[in-house]
Amino acid sequence: AAQIAGDGAAARTAFEALSAQKDTRVLGLHGLFVEARRQGEHTAARHFAEEATRLQPQIGWAGAALFEYQSRAGDWESALATLATNTEARIVDKQRSRRLRAVLDTARALELEAGNPDEARALALEAHKLAVDLVPAATVAARLFTRSGDIRRASRMIEATWKASPHPELADAYSAVRPGDSARDRLNRVRRLAELRANHPEGALAVARAAIDARDWPAAR
Repeated sequence: AAQIAGDGAAARTAFEALSAQKDTRVLGLHGLFVEARRQGEHTAARHFAEEATRLQPQIGWAGAALFEYQSRAGDWESALATLATNTEARIVDKQRSRRLRAVLDTARALELEAGNPDEARALALEAHKLAVDLVPAATVAARLFTRSGDIRRASRMIEATWKASPHPELADAYSAVRPGDSARDRLNRVRRLAELRANHPEGALAVARAAIDARDWPAAR
């Protein structure tokens, strides 16, 4: 009643009393979590979610909130562990879990790209397998393959994702997959990419941009 009336102080007092009792502890933690979020006290909210998850790993609100906070903080290892727990508890279905795992692997790959390219490449490949339409996974993997001179694998990664989800970043990565090529060579390559999804607007835009770089104005128009 205090919460509905907007009396945050009274609501917190009641929820603290609930959280002090063993049989109502999780209910009290949920109330404290909601109040903390309303007040923008995210450190406290994360603490309440962590405590609820420790007590009952299958609690949906706590698992989802903890995953969100860990991801926001870039705590990828903890987020992966929470995702595994949430999947096992069926808080997240398997298809959604695969997608989220791919996103986390991609984030880790981007973080490691400069300092540890081998591990970053392995993570990007895993993300690509989990979600072939995930554009950042394909682009970071392609960059790393290009850096190591494996142009064929870099091209294949981009082509597979382009077929599923055409995107400007893919076209840019594809045009630059062979360093030192002329603008005309890049235009020809982008045209081949566009043909993989014929008549798609992103393909036409990519060709137009490459044609402008090559100063082929009729093709650009």
